[in-house]
Amino acid sequence: FTRVYPPDAFAAIAMADTIAHFGFSQIGVLYIDDPYGTGYYLDLQAGCNSQNITILKAVSFPFGNAARIKAALQTLWASNAYIIVAVMFDEDATHALAAASELGMLRSPYAWFVSDAVTAQTAA
Repeated sequence: FTRVYPPDAFAAIAMADTIAHFGFSQIGVLYIDDPYGTGYYLDLQAGCNSQNITILKAVSFPFGNAARIKAALQTLWASNAYIIVAVMFDEDATHALAAASELGMLRSPYAWFVSDAVTAQTAA
């Protein structure tokens, strides 16, 4: 049994297409500072440019650092970005969602889009 995964660029472009489909034109991006997160962010940025979506603020954080994740979310909160794209793994998603809840970022008017590296169990 073998499996071939599509490049993350496809997922990032599809994310921008989905954001545009729902009529959102301004977003904030929270992404892990590693090759996966940085590459995904750069591809998302290209997709957003082609869809006329403005990235109000993009903030990175190191893997597994809950304090930096919370600080990054505070920066996004201050930017008035209500549509958040989160590019991270499960462990960081747990920290991000807890911090977002404390900041009131899990209720209206916020909406979240997460990369495919976050599982449904974590995002629930």
